[in-house]
Amino acid sequence: MTDPVEGFLEDVTAMTRQAAIDGLTLASVFTDLRLILDLEPGDELPAGVLRACAVAWSRTHEDLDRAHDVRVLTWDDLEDRLWISLAGPDTELPSWAVLAETGPREGSSGGGPTLLQPDDVLRVAAGVLAARLDRPSEHVALLEGRENASRGLVALVQGDVRRAEQARSWVAGLTPGRSGPVVTLHRLVDHPEGRLAAIREVVSTLASGD
Repeated sequence: MTDPVEGFLEDVTAMTRQAAIDGLTLASVFTDLRLILDLEPGDELPAGVLRACAVAWSRTHEDLDRAHDVRVLTWDDLEDRLWISLAGPDTELPSWAVLAETGPREGSSGGGPTLLQPDDVLRVAAGVLAARLDRPSEHVALLEGRENASRGLVALVQGDVRRAEQARSWVAGLTPGRSGPVVTLHRLVDHPEGRLAAIREVVSTLASGD
């Protein structure tokens, strides 16, 4: 039987790239795709469509921001930048941390296709955050686990809770249904040992995992 989305992926890529250029959310792209494919709001998108959409989204933001040297850091790079930032006033330091980790997958009794792999989800999410968080003390880092696979990411956000919630929503809305990452928001101010200790405490919940 012919795959119902065969021949449609080029359109998905073009549609997603234009949405990213226009500043729309990835969730809005998913909504439009469900309408086009005649799916219910809670239905998962076909695996091929989801992957094409996520890859196009990430690559478009990379293209848009390459001139501004936007990149995703390692934890060591992030710590180096934080040490430099700590010399400045508190008002220029990040106030929030967005932490994302891959959630537990529930098996499919029908043996259906796997959606984005956990490492793909985190890397795409990191690219989206790095492209959009552009204040001086805002950084995104992927936290590596075994065999250089990403076990999570941390994004530092400068500003009020509304900006932090917006950053959290960019990751939470990246993949539909139960296949997306677990995303939490952490306040960094007022930690007794300072801002860097607060960030390390947030990250330690991932770094110490198996």
